[in-house]
Amino acid sequence: MDIKSGTVPEGLSLGDRRKRGPYYGVKKMKKCFNYLTLLLVLLGLVVGYSEAATYYADPVNGNNSNPGSAALPWKTLAEVVSTGKITTLASGDTLLLRSGYHGSVSLSGNNAQIITIAAESGQKPELSKLIFTSGSKWTIKGLTISPSFATPYTGGYIVTLAEGGASSEIVLEDCFIYNVLDTSAWTAADWMGTNSGIFMGRYGTNITLRNNFVYNTRFGIALCSFNSLCEGNVVSDFSADGLRATRDGETVQYNVIKNCYVDAAAGDANHDDGMQCFLFNVGTGLVKDITVRGNVIVNRTDANQKFPATMQGIGFFDGPLQNFLVEKNVVLNDSYHGISLYDAQNCKILGNAVYSYWWQTSGMKPWILLGQKTNQASGNTVRDNLAMSFSFTADPLVTASDNNIVTPVAFENALVAAMTEINARFGPVHALSGRARLDGYLQTSSSALTTITGGTAAMLIYPSPISKAALGSKTVKFMCTSSKVFDLIIYDATGNVLLSLPSGASSGNSKNYQSLGIAEWDGTTNSGIKCSRGIYYYSVRDSNGRTKTGKIAVE
Repeated sequence: MDIKSGTVPEGLSLGDRRKRGPYYGVKKMKKCFNYLTLLLVLLGLVVGYSEAATYYADPVNGNNSNPGSAALPWKTLAEVVSTGKITTLASGDTLLLRSGYHGSVSLSGNNAQIITIAAESGQKPELSKLIFTSGSKWTIKGLTISPSFATPYTGGYIVTLAEGGASSEIVLEDCFIYNVLDTSAWTAADWMGTNSGIFMGRYGTNITLRNNFVYNTRFGIALCSFNSLCEGNVVSDFSADGLRATRDGETVQYNVIKNCYVDAAAGDANHDDGMQCFLFNVGTGLVKDITVRGNVIVNRTDANQKFPATMQGIGFFDGPLQNFLVEKNVVLNDSYHGISLYDAQNCKILGNAVYSYWWQTSGMKPWILLGQKTNQASGNTVRDNLAMSFSFTADPLVTASDNNIVTPVAFENALVAAMTEINARFGPVHALSGRARLDGYLQTSSSALTTITGGTAAMLIYPSPISKAALGSKTVKFMCTSSKVFDLIIYDATGNVLLSLPSGASSGNSKNYQSLGIAEWDGTTNSGIKCSRGIYYYSVRDSNGRTKTGKIAVE
């Protein structure tokens, strides 16, 4: 039928055709075609759609003959893998683990979409070891991993990722990884012989370590995968290096590294670093495009720590290093090397703070340094940093500005700001381990420190004033910058003692952290009574006999 010819369609008058227009038949055919196309597309989607499934494993009540449902779970993760049931999981599926011991586990496999293996809400699954040999698109969350759950082993890593073949898009997050919880009986040899924490292997790319707590290890975390991310982790109590970055394109940000053990005098020849960088498996050579941002590194948090060690801060000695960004890190260490980049080229060191609480006894004032071993330092930018000294002579083309000698007040402000950022992103307490990221620094919002003048003991108060409502979730922080050891007493307006908090003591949620020169008061008296609004007075005596009194308002 040729509508354009003017022929009237069968069953229609000429008037009807004119009302409907010259292309009536074509429009009708197109409309039918569009409906048919939409129907076929929808049918295709229905046929191709597969809802992601959730499976369960329960070491206590599970059975491997079960279908893996919530009511009829499989048994342990190790058995799910060894019996091949892990292949039941398709791309996008989730395997939830319930409380109990799930064995020593080795995983592999490539997925089109992420497969997640995680702790079920409110559950605490435990592994003795985790190895991910090769593969892609896996997320592992919320597991407690320790050799202490089975026959102990030594000399390796508790978690190894991407070391058996090509691996990508693997995420390990929210895990608690440790050797033992109590090291009070450990010797120096025990510290040196224990397992290391996490090894991100040499065959990986785009691997993520996020919000893991690595505790009581030899080395903490080794990053050996290209273009990978390490953020929000805590490496606490280690005897070698806290973290090693060894491959191009890595980002290391918002981690806390603290408490280094065993020095050379106790038999450990390792030159301990909070964070170290070198070319993987070679030691020296070109490393490029690494970002180190917003990390906090603390030599030790306990003045009475057994086997204390001198720890270098950010020690990148083995370059050349190209296009590094080292910004907004805070380093509190007992060594000359606060932040040191050797043979750096086109690197940026911006807005960092470096200090030592121990320099008066050790004689070592941490610096920010551009150094060289192969005379290749060139074209770097160093700006807006705080340190006890600076040296950029290795780089004749350096651009340096607004770098200032650090004061105790400026350093404390930088440390508060850094921990505020970290806590806001990842929480002041690591959820699975139940441990603070950094004792004494639990705030999630920041304000400037108030300097209380007068007297002979130097004190800072944060925040001041504080609202009574805020004391439900925050504390008043007292910082003594004249000594790291001091006693604190809180009085009411009539002179009655409300809180007595000697150095190292605690009362409820109020604590005096001896090693940091910090005490926190949550507004509660020694007898457990919450204080009301008003003016309160404090008295401080530091380890040198210097005293300070002052007042704080609770609004």
